[in-house]
Amino acid sequence: EIEDPTYGSLKDIDTLAVELKDIHDSGDKLVVYPDFDMDGVSAGSCGFAGFAELGFNVGLYIPDPTKGYGIKPSSIDDVLQQHPDAKCIITCDTGIDCTDAATYAKKRGIRFFVTDHHKQKSSTMPADVIVDPMRMDESYTHPMICGAFVMYQVLQCYADLYCNSFMQDQIRRLRVFAGFGTVSDTMPLLYENRQLVRDAVDICRLVY
Repeated sequence: EIEDPTYGSLKDIDTLAVELKDIHDSGDKLVVYPDFDMDGVSAGSCGFAGFAELGFNVGLYIPDPTKGYGIKPSSIDDVLQQHPDAKCIITCDTGIDCTDAATYAKKRGIRFFVTDHHKQKSSTMPADVIVDPMRMDESYTHPMICGAFVMYQVLQCYADLYCNSFMQDQIRRLRVFAGFGTVSDTMPLLYENRQLVRDAVDICRLVY
């Protein structure tokens, strides 16, 4: 049973893909905002590489670990200082309960998308779209997946909807980052996680 790698769709992942297509076509600047631990680094690398490959006008925000976990209103100011032309922020491995930051971002005219894997505690999160296996109304079968895998699934969904087979293959190679995140965040090596880590090892062997 634990060798079965199949999994369903995360709630609102297709909605996020539609929003991202609008951002892509408009050329608006999208900034990837990761957590600063290894899963966050993996998710941020996956997101930045993936959106760049898909032709987005994308930037990467490097968080400061000394400022603590999560995203605060001041973090939005930091993003805009690094990327003054930013129109959208997409989080990875963080953001699910950063309601003040989401509210402030929207006041500054920034669209705010959350991809995370931590448990949602607040029902009033004002993000434009949330994709998280641990959100309150989610029914994803195996929610113990890492933040990098959530970001990978977002990219895969987008590529499957809007891209040709060559680009879909390019995005699938980014599974390597989701495998790094799975191991470093000590996710259980069951079901889709089990195959994901095998795939990451195979990609590393192929590359190196």
